[in-house]
Amino acid sequence: MVTLKLFKTTSDDREVNKILTSEKNIDNVTLKGETSLTRPSFMLRKGENGFFTGYNYLYCPELSRYYYIDNITFMPGDFVSLECSVDVLMSFASQIRGLTALVERQESIYNPYLNDNGITVTQGSVIKAVDVGAVGNESYTTYFTCIGAVEEVSE
Repeated sequence: MVTLKLFKTTSDDREVNKILTSEKNIDNVTLKGETSLTRPSFMLRKGENGFFTGYNYLYCPELSRYYYIDNITFMPGDFVSLECSVDVLMSFASQIRGLTALVERQESIYNPYLNDNGITVTQGSVIKAVDVGAVGNESYTTYFTCIGAVEEVSE
């Protein structure tokens, strides 16, 4: 027998710390037959625990894991089966936050000095006009700079 804490969440799956609301504790829950630690199925009585189809997330203290509720199956005899999948990010959030790492690639920020085959280099020129101000008694002068990069072609 295990205990479950049911929650509702609208947080993105990619977020480490989810925002959890509407906590509901359920005791005396049975693991369904042979089940997996990463994709468990929990069996519980619907009558004892009320109606809970609005919940989409749970925590099982005995397994020390957070889970997404993937499916709720209503079974004969007033039983309900919750099919779940582990949320690795939330389950191991403290260990993830404690990591030290050298990040070579990020979704939107990159270091142009690191050799990265995932970044496409384009060929072309950029022209930028800069007003350098008055020179002596002459009118304003404009200075042009042309910067170019050439893509390395592999055969």
